[in-house]
Amino acid sequence: MRDWAPGDVAMVRNEWDVWNVAIYSVRPGGFVWSYGVSDAVSPPTAEARPLVVIDPEDREQVERLWMAQDRAIPLIREQQGPAVVGVSLIDALQVGLRWMLNPSDIPALPKLEEPTGLGAVVEDRDGERWVLYTSPMSTAPWCDGSTSVEWDDIAVVRVLSEGVTP
Repeated sequence: MRDWAPGDVAMVRNEWDVWNVAIYSVRPGGFVWSYGVSDAVSPPTAEARPLVVIDPEDREQVERLWMAQDRAIPLIREQQGPAVVGVSLIDALQVGLRWMLNPSDIPALPKLEEPTGLGAVVEDRDGERWVLYTSPMSTAPWCDGSTSVEWDDIAVVRVLSEGVTP
C-alpha cells in the first residue's frame, strides 16, 4: 500500500467506477481525493494509481525522465534474454516513469569497466560528466571540472568516450 502525501496526483476510481485525475488533499474530514472543478471527493482508500507530473519547460525534470529511461534499457534487455533483439522504448519509458515515482526502486547497475585512455569521458547518474585527465594509476584521476575523485566514487551510467591511448 502506497503512502500518499498532500499534493500527490493520481488516477482515482470513484464510487461510480469512473477513473478521474485527482489530487490528494486535506479537507475538514481528513485526507481525500479531490477532483478540482467538480469538488467531488473520494475516500483516501479509493483505488488509485500514481501519476508523474512533468513540466516540459523544466529541463531538470525532463533530464531525470531521460536518464531513468536510458538506465532502464540495459535492465530490460537483461530480463528479455539474448534471444530478443532490441528494447521497446515504450517499455523503457514506462519503467523510467515508475522509477520517477519511486526512486528507491531503481536497481543498482553493475559498475562499468573503467576506460583507461587519456581524455576518456563518462557520465554519472546525475548527468554530470567526468574526464580522465591523468593516468588511472594516479590518485583521483577523474575530474568534473572542479572536483577530482577515484573511479569507485563515480556512479557511472554511461561511457561517452574511451579516450586516447598511445
